[in-house]
Amino acid sequence: MAFTGKGYGLDINWWLDRRQDPELATRAAARHLRDLYKTFGDWYLAMAAYNSGPGNVSKAIERTGYADFWELYKRNQLPRETRNYVPIILAVTIMAKNPGQYGLTEVEPDPPIPTETVTLTHAHRSATHR
Repeated sequence: MAFTGKGYGLDINWWLDRRQDPELATRAAARHLRDLYKTFGDWYLAMAAYNSGPGNVSKAIERTGYADFWELYKRNQLPRETRNYVPIILAVTIMAKNPGQYGLTEVEPDPPIPTETVTLTHAHRSATHR
C-alpha cells in the first residue's frame, strides 16, 4: 500500500515507485512485519495484520476479546483472504523445511532472473503525459 510504503521510506511519486524495487520493497516489508510483531506480540497475528491491515486485526481482537489468530479464525472475525493467508504461509514453510516428506526433493528452483541497476540523471516526460 502506498501509505505504508512511504512510511517505510519507499519513495512514491509521478516518476518513481520504489515499491517496485525488489530489494528495497523486501527490506521495507520485513521491517513492517517486524513492527506488526512488536504491536501484536504474536507472529500469526502479525501475518494477519500484514495481509489485511492492523486495524482489521485490532478490531477483531476488540470484538471478541481474543488476541489469538486461531480463535479469530474459528469465530470468522477476519476477512476470508486473511483466514487463508496465514495457514498457506505456514504450510509452505513446513513443506520447505521438509521437502522429502512432501515429494519436493526433485524440484529444481528456477535460476535467478538477471537484473541490472540503472541510474537516471534526469526524467523525460513524454508527449502522451502532457
